[in-house]
Amino acid sequence: MAQAQRISFSRWKDPRLALGVLLIAASAVAGSFLMAGPETRAVYRANESIVPGTELSSANLEVVDVPAHVGESYIGPSDGVEDRRISQVVGEGELISDRLMEPDEVSAGHTHLVVPLVAPAPAGLGKGSPAELWRVTQEQVGGEASGAERIASDLVIVSIASSDSMRIDQYSAEIRVDNRYVPDVLAVLGSPDGLVLVQGGGQ
Repeated sequence: MAQAQRISFSRWKDPRLALGVLLIAASAVAGSFLMAGPETRAVYRANESIVPGTELSSANLEVVDVPAHVGESYIGPSDGVEDRRISQVVGEGELISDRLMEPDEVSAGHTHLVVPLVAPAPAGLGKGSPAELWRVTQEQVGGEASGAERIASDLVIVSIASSDSMRIDQYSAEIRVDNRYVPDVLAVLGSPDGLVLVQGGGQ
């Protein structure tokens, strides 16, 4: 019995055995690290085009995992920003960063309006497109000629709609416009003149 104990003790003192144990332990640690993968962070990604003034919600966002060092530049569920609104156009598939957010729609100086149009919007205009709004004046009694003038620029298209009512095409658009243009737009709505949209420059 004593002889067996001496043999076991001498084996543990064998440096080759100790090296083997260390190699096995190191392999186990390395394997668990590789299986775990790199550290990630959950962030928001737009699942559709989002126009300025839109409130963040599950309807227009999805949560994706990205490498932690990438996710530091973007916001996610842990940041508690669900009540805030987008300040710039966000394309489908883009991640949401804090610089794209605004705290409040009113303080940002913009208003959403739905306006009727006397002509269809250009084909190139769609959700998120920059545009201009023009007033089209009708020919006046007494010979005053009809004409057009721009009454709002740097606006953003929220949506464009058309319908057929009694065989008459009707067009309208929801726009996000700077508050300083709102009185001029409302003045047209209360007159016999009409409104048309044209493509605008970048914002």
